[in-house]
Amino acid sequence: MVAALAAVLVAFVLAVIIARSMTKPLAQMTRAVEGLSQNAPMKVPTGASGEIGVLAKAFACMDADMREKTAALNREIEERSRLSDNSSDLILTTDHAGKFLRVSPSCKTILGYDPEEMIGRNGVDFTYPDDLPAVQAEMRLARRG
Repeated sequence: MVAALAAVLVAFVLAVIIARSMTKPLAQMTRAVEGLSQNAPMKVPTGASGEIGVLAKAFACMDADMREKTAALNREIEERSRLSDNSSDLILTTDHAGKFLRVSPSCKTILGYDPEEMIGRNGVDFTYPDDLPAVQAEMRLARRG
């Protein structure tokens, strides 16, 4: 009877230890993934064994790759912004529907509009109605490359 009680106690202790060894890395993973959404450094249990360790290593690689690509994208955005802001040419960035997303400051000199007046509006709003079919045809050609 005492031996059975001791065996149950040992089994219970082992179950608690095993459960903690699994839930602690999972809790760390959860916190790390939640922190990723706030751009916090990702601290995952890459030294954990088994599937948790494999998953943690995959998340760590994904985090490093994402940060590297984000930094490269930010550098490209900054470079394009400098080019657009300092160009004497009119540079316009539109979405697929023709709405202006970015307008270079030179538009004031060239078109007489401030960039803020154009951003969020469609190019059609600034096109003389008789010129619209020709402008639309040119835009279709430009999209095709």
